[in-house]
Amino acid sequence: MSFKVKHELTRFFACQNPVCEGGGRKNLPRSFLNRFTQVYMDVMMSRDLLFITKSCYPQLPSELLECMVEFNQQVVFVKSVIMDVVSSPELLQHATMLSALLAIAFHSVCPRMYSPV
Repeated sequence: MSFKVKHELTRFFACQNPVCEGGGRKNLPRSFLNRFTQVYMDVMMSRDLLFITKSCYPQLPSELLECMVEFNQQVVFVKSVIMDVVSSPELLQHATMLSALLAIAFHSVCPRMYSPV
């Protein structure tokens, strides 16, 4: 399959976590990397993670999300000492599972009190 692209109207965005973060990634050839602008970001702070989780899961209590973020930061610290750095999507996976469990629990106890978004 092939398609035509209007090169003057088209831009591509590509991203890859650094090889040093693990996950079995290999270095890309320099000839390939020269085609991209490299951008480095600092590790997200607790307040950043809390903002993201509160925005994605407003139905979860703030205190619970704060505990999850704190737990995640402690895991990040321990893993950074022992192994690779933990990626933040794991935190969002936990919040997704917890949100679904709370929806089931609240709905079974009092269907009128909880309506999923």
